[in-house]
Amino acid sequence: MAKSEGSGDDEDWNYGNWTSDASQREEDEYHDALASAAALVGENVLDSPTRTSRVLQLNSALHAPDLNESRPQNHVPTRVIPPPLTPENANALSVGIMAQGFAWVRKQREGRKRMYLRNQAERQLQILKEAQRAEESQKAATGNNSVFSNILYPFSQKSDSDRRSTCDEEEEEDENRQKPSISGDGVSVELSLQAEREDLDAEFIPPVRVEPEDDLESNPYILSSTQMQQIAVHVLPRSIAYCRWKRQYSLARDGDDFDMCLRFIKDDSKTLLIVRTTKGDVFGGYADTTWEPHGHGGTNFFGGSTACLFKVVDGNVKPYKWTGANRYVQLCDTSHKRIAFGGGGEDGAFGLCLQEDFQVGSTGHCATFDNEPLCEDGNFYIVDLEVFGFLVGQF
Repeated sequence: MAKSEGSGDDEDWNYGNWTSDASQREEDEYHDALASAAALVGENVLDSPTRTSRVLQLNSALHAPDLNESRPQNHVPTRVIPPPLTPENANALSVGIMAQGFAWVRKQREGRKRMYLRNQAERQLQILKEAQRAEESQKAATGNNSVFSNILYPFSQKSDSDRRSTCDEEEEEDENRQKPSISGDGVSVELSLQAEREDLDAEFIPPVRVEPEDDLESNPYILSSTQMQQIAVHVLPRSIAYCRWKRQYSLARDGDDFDMCLRFIKDDSKTLLIVRTTKGDVFGGYADTTWEPHGHGGTNFFGGSTACLFKVVDGNVKPYKWTGANRYVQLCDTSHKRIAFGGGGEDGAFGLCLQEDFQVGSTGHCATFDNEPLCEDGNFYIVDLEVFGFLVGQF
């Protein structure tokens, strides 16, 4: 037992020596530098053979020869005897030599650092070479089925004819999708959205949440919760589909007043309008721009590309997206007290138009949304109307 304790003490003693090895080396280097500097100082102070030239350099400013002075051709310059070494000169000379000693120590330390970094770089290079050899051996054993080859170079395995045919097919599809717009401004593009992508989007959109109201039992929403969810998936843009809804205006609750409706929704840049007719038809539209008059009396169209019309068929929502055929998206005509979606239809028909303080309206085919009439009869009477806003930043 005593022997075991003695061996433990030896290990502790060795560990203490090992930990202090680095600091000991630095201290030894420091003392070596001091010794070298002191030796050099002693060499100068004790009238070494090089003392004269060093002192001469220190006092060159006091005994500089005059280059402009005229001298005979056979003139032999006399030797300049330097003044005796003073304490001030000795101190200056000693300080300079000490600095040289410390510079030598720093140089040795930097050399060791460079050596260490070079050894580390060579070690990493050796590891990379070994990994490369292992990859090549695995590739030879598996018949060039390495993971990196399959991921990085799948296209290179195709022949030139296959690559050319693939590029030609993509260019032909792009040409078929693009066509000049009817208005003559820009190009309209047809996009197809696969059913799998729509199903995937529906999975990520949370259930619609509406700001609670006190009189909801006496004034319920026109759409059911299922239809609201379909609106969020198929009608609203993704930037709005996650936001909370708030019913800003209701005809049954607030009365049939056109100006009052505009005051209620003036601060909403994006709104959803829902209409129910006396025959039970339900339809509406999404507006991506604030409802306010543009031009004299509101005779100019406005709006963006995310606007949309929709109608409810057999309990399901059917959307009509913007086609790009024209820019007749929204109209807010305060002089005639009407708001409308879409234009460019036959005989000047709107996609959806509400007027006379939301008492009557009309619908027809329009080029803006390429929609069929939203109800069986082109003209209809309104029994209820709602306008929802979206609380951006609140989920």
